[in-house]
Amino acid sequence: MTLLFLLCHWHGLAKLRMHTDDTLGLMESITEMLGNHLRAFTNETCPAFSTKELRREAAARTRRQDKVTLRKHGNLSSRNDAQEPTRKVKTLNLQTYKLHALGDYPEQIRMYGTTDSYSTQLVSYLDFYIHLSSIFSLQGELEHRIGKNRFARTSRKVFIPQLASIERCQTHTRRIRSKLAGLQAEPKESLPENPEDHHHIGRTQNFPVDLSIFIRENSDDPLAKVCICMIQISASNQLTTD
Repeated sequence: MTLLFLLCHWHGLAKLRMHTDDTLGLMESITEMLGNHLRAFTNETCPAFSTKELRREAAARTRRQDKVTLRKHGNLSSRNDAQEPTRKVKTLNLQTYKLHALGDYPEQIRMYGTTDSYSTQLVSYLDFYIHLSSIFSLQGELEHRIGKNRFARTSRKVFIPQLASIERCQTHTRRIRSKLAGLQAEPKESLPENPEDHHHIGRTQNFPVDLSIFIRENSDDPLAKVCICMIQISASNQLTTD
């Protein structure tokens, strides 16, 4: 119960959208306590229970071993297929990267901000190109779905040339859409000029503005100067905290 409470406590601290030095110090102490209780759970609680792998895990392991044996020797050893595979003893493994990286979270939050401000998902060149074309955006770790969707459109026979053809067609279509989007004129609408206006809502969201380019092109604008000042203050605060 104590371990479960510490896991929930640590997760709540890691998901906070605003941190201070006190909360980060608390998170570091909770991380240390969590590590000690995980080791105690592995050394004291786990040996008191006989835990084994699931039946489906044992069956999958047996199938993998059969494939390796068939590839090496050309035939399988004589065994009764109706017999249930032997399940191996399985315990909690602390030698994983996810557990090892728990201690790095407080320092990473100090350097890069709260965990809701960024993502650890990989971004490939294809995702970067798609993002620049402003057609649609995908997460890097979800890129395998692109290949699966393309494979569903093939005949499942000699599919490599078919996949290449589909990829070429999608690339040409993406380039055509990018050119059409560049030729399309931006809608003319009046911009707010009264500083007393509470807010302004544009007519369309099809023409987003990159804030970094906006600040660079409007460096003399007081609003851009305020944004740059806030960014510098935020960066200096992070350096001071580090």
